[in-house]
Amino acid sequence: MSVFDGFQQYDEIAKHQLESIDKIRDSAIFEQRIKKMVIYLHLNGRATKTKHFEDYAAIMNHPLFSKAEDEIPEGLLKIDFYSIHQLYNVGISNIEKSLYYCDKLYDYYQENPHLIITRLILYVYHVYNRLFTLLDAKEYGKIEDTLEIYTAIKEKYEQYCSDELKIIITIDAFRIKFMYCIKQGNFDLAKNDVLNCIEYINSDDSCLYNKSREVSLYYLISEIYFGQGDFKNALFWVNKILNSKELQNLHLFASALNLTLLIHYELRNFELIEYLLKFTARYYQKHLEQNLYEFKIFSILKKLVLYIPNTPLDQKIHYTKFRDKFIEEQLSDSEDVNPLTFDYKNWLDSKAENSSISEMIVKKNRIAVG
Repeated sequence: MSVFDGFQQYDEIAKHQLESIDKIRDSAIFEQRIKKMVIYLHLNGRATKTKHFEDYAAIMNHPLFSKAEDEIPEGLLKIDFYSIHQLYNVGISNIEKSLYYCDKLYDYYQENPHLIITRLILYVYHVYNRLFTLLDAKEYGKIEDTLEIYTAIKEKYEQYCSDELKIIITIDAFRIKFMYCIKQGNFDLAKNDVLNCIEYINSDDSCLYNKSREVSLYYLISEIYFGQGDFKNALFWVNKILNSKELQNLHLFASALNLTLLIHYELRNFELIEYLLKFTARYYQKHLEQNLYEFKIFSILKKLVLYIPNTPLDQKIHYTKFRDKFIEEQLSDSEDVNPLTFDYKNWLDSKAENSSISEMIVKKNRIAVG
């Protein structure tokens, strides 16, 4: 059985177990079910954060998990205890507490290295989740060291690491590097990594499994080229998402459609924009609920892209007006809700001030630091 088949099996098992988890009282049975539940939450809960909030609550209300930390037995159950608490706090957007449990989890693994081998797949996801949480917490100084630890897993535990797991580590390391550069506004820093990533994507190594996981990289590569002002390459990579046969994530497809509108706007391809507006509207109507933030973004963009301001004053008024709409719709921090969402607010601010998005992000980061 491959890693991916195993994940799918755990997914189905965990869904069934959720219905009866409150009835479980035997600690041995509960521990086995918790292991599967942790995998389920790691795979499906992180991308949308609050999607499985009720699942987190069901676990944490169980008698075993209402105990204090020092009452939990040592070993795998303690790892699950830290993991569930970390995921729960991600779900309720308590980043500080989430990072606390990330660190507890990581330290516990280092103190008990035999548990890494026992649950190598989960260890990979725990370290990856720590990287995500560090990004959320803007703890950029710790990311590079954690990335080194993450990428070293392939060699350090080579005899326990399947080919598929090595691919996961390689691809997700690129994802973290790209998001790290994007959040700092340092798009040029990712230049070599983008070239290395493209070379890897085109290699035989990356073709050993279903490529749906790889497609999210296309969005980040497109975003980096956008940040560099290379809109033609940005369009090339976002089009790879729209043309992908492996993509199953409807939200990513919607985000790609929104970004495509912006790229054609920057390229002044107005003859295509009207068609894209109609196509995107039909897509949302057919596939996604219209109260989702991707649709709310589209509702603003479809008005923005139909007009190009002619003077600096007109430019400032035009883009500031749409920036304020993002704030009114509570979309100004949408890039924090989903790491694969373009930073529209900073783009609009940069257009209003006639600067680059990179300059705008760097400027705001400096202000935030104080």
